[in-house]
Amino acid sequence: MDVHLDGHDLPVDAEERGAADGCEHGTTSRIGGAHSAPTWSGGRRAATSTACRSYGWGTTAPATASSTDPAEDGGYPRAVPWHVNGFVASLGHYSPGTRRAYEHDVREFVTWAERGGCPEPADADRRVLRRYLGYLTTRGFARRSIARKVAAVRGYLRYLHRTGELPEDPGRALRTPKGESRLPRVPRATETTAVLDAAAARVEELPGEGDDRVAGALARRDLAVLEVLYGAGLRVSECCG
Repeated sequence: MDVHLDGHDLPVDAEERGAADGCEHGTTSRIGGAHSAPTWSGGRRAATSTACRSYGWGTTAPATASSTDPAEDGGYPRAVPWHVNGFVASLGHYSPGTRRAYEHDVREFVTWAERGGCPEPADADRRVLRRYLGYLTTRGFARRSIARKVAAVRGYLRYLHRTGELPEDPGRALRTPKGESRLPRVPRATETTAVLDAAAARVEELPGEGDDRVAGALARRDLAVLEVLYGAGLRVSECCG
């Protein structure tokens, strides 16, 4: 799958996928109260991100980066420095379902970033965003789901820039991955004939007199619409728009 950043295709190769998924593939063991550095599958250690150089990409961010009580924010750590609550409050014009989806997607991004060693929004540069796209790809999300998550993160970064939390908006160069294109199913000739025959039979049953006048008119209209759609090869929106 190709992801888009700054107008260029950026294929997520195997190395990027491994680096992007540090929290998933890294291992942490406690020996005498100390944590060992995460290792990648195959024994390769994490490469240090320039954006998160203070802690090293794939390591655990300091506990002071956010509250660790999952109950405070729907199962996610409450990332105060990231101003997620303010972003959610700014979505008042969206439906409740959209607000919940955006909040979930943004908190998922924040949790991933903090676990990767980015304790604040200023660390989320284009390199981090590219790694996050690779991470989403390795998780097996559908393109439509990835597009929604990217839109949520992009809107969130735009909000941080607008409120002065970020000097620039790194999400401007982040383009939503294109969805999968699927050709419509073409009905068989026998199926189309059966539909037209049923509509014609309905017209014969309702001669359009007496109490059946309105029903008969609607039946003739439906038959005409079906014949135009089939005969001219039109879309429904082209015929009835």
